[in-house]
Amino acid sequence: MSEFREVKTLFENTQASIPLPRLLISLDFKKISLVDRSTQNCSYTLNFFSDASQNLSQEPIAFTAQAQSYQHWVVFERFDFRDGQRLIPGHYEVNLQRTACSPVGWKKLIESSHQDIALSFKQSFYSSSLQDLEKSLSLLEKKKRREAQRSQLATLEVWREINEKLRTLKAISSQISQDFKLLLDRRMKWPERIQKTVKNYTQNQGSLLSGFLESNEADFKRISELDIPMKFELMGRAPLISGFAQRIGLVSSQLIEKVDRKGVVPDRRALDQWLKDFENSMNLENSKIDMAMAEVELIIKTESASLEEAQAP
Repeated sequence: MSEFREVKTLFENTQASIPLPRLLISLDFKKISLVDRSTQNCSYTLNFFSDASQNLSQEPIAFTAQAQSYQHWVVFERFDFRDGQRLIPGHYEVNLQRTACSPVGWKKLIESSHQDIALSFKQSFYSSSLQDLEKSLSLLEKKKRREAQRSQLATLEVWREINEKLRTLKAISSQISQDFKLLLDRRMKWPERIQKTVKNYTQNQGSLLSGFLESNEADFKRISELDIPMKFELMGRAPLISGFAQRIGLVSSQLIEKVDRKGVVPDRRALDQWLKDFENSMNLENSKIDMAMAEVELIIKTESASLEEAQAP
């Protein structure tokens, strides 16, 4: 009733000939009415836009409506949506264009056609009251912020998981290098050195590498099913980490194949060269792992700071 009185007052003031940026909406949100002080017949085009945070759908809404005036009133019943599917309560940016005006009846003799005009203004649509709309939008924004923080925290935990994977690989490669130094221990006979080295690798580090590859594949399958930010960047680490593990295993097994020749004791210089080549390959992989860890740790630091800022009161 208060809105009706306000519109009625504006309607009665017919001195000005510009449209009023005043819109009314039907109870079912399927019609929009515009009050125009002019009595001329005109064509009207309205463009509406509402940002995701400014309406109850929490998604962008954009549409165009067109209609002809009829004695001060313009009723828009057809909406051409570019974003969203329907008009719902919220705050909107409105661009209005009035064109092709012409006087009606006897006024054709004394009035000239209005010039085309364009107006931009803000308009709020709500079911009960503006206060209720603001309260609902505030609650939705708080809920959205909490959900974003939960997603950000879940993403951070995955980055930490990836960092731990890289640390594990670095530890495995370091232990393999340490175990293979047993090949130079002359206090044991060569067959004993070979047997102990192969046994250590097969039962310990080699087994760890195999298990690591299997769990890494399962972990990233789980990550791919999560609805979290930065998933594309996270999934890009899957082949990187698997590649590190596979190359460490390949270099290690190649060295074992060279030294584990039944009844053949390698030349001292040949053995030294094999171990030197092995160490160079392992150092190369370790340097790549260090670079990957540094990148992930920087992301963790940045995301942690962002999360703390978002959680601050």
